Amino acid sequence: METAVDKYALFKRSARNASLVCIAYSLVTNAVYFASYYSSFIIDYSYYICFLLAAVFAVPVIWLFRGKHWYFPVFIAMLWIPVNLVIGFAVSGMLPEDGGETGDGLALFFFFILNLVSVACGTLIGMIANGILFFYRKLKSNDV
Repeated sequence: METAVDKYALFKRSARNASLVCIAYSLVTNAVYFASYYSSFIIDYSYYICFLLAAVFAVPVIWLFRGKHWYFPVFIAMLWIPVNLVIGFAVSGMLPEDGGETGDGLALFFFFILNLVSVACGTLIGMIANGILFFYRKLKSNDV
């Protein structure tokens, strides 16, 4: 039987993992947004990149959150928004100077929604895969 210290340590580890994954997702999605300023390839294939990011974002969720604290990936999607905004403002000096075009704000909005969808879908895919693996292991252990 687990002690209270063990439960707290597992809870703390899950919270730390969720925070680190959230920061990593924010760095990746901001890199995609910033890369769109320098390459039209990102804009042209943005939906494919969104699907690719969702698949890649599912891997850490499957790997890190298959235990007792399976619900922690929900916090990744919730924390991603403020962390993404902070990182985006912190490194916004990397962007080229504004040429007076109104498309910059629209690109920010477009990529914010696209990245939010990829983070939410990646998290959901990872949680569904963990659920399927959990029930598969249960079914396999009850098999005679």
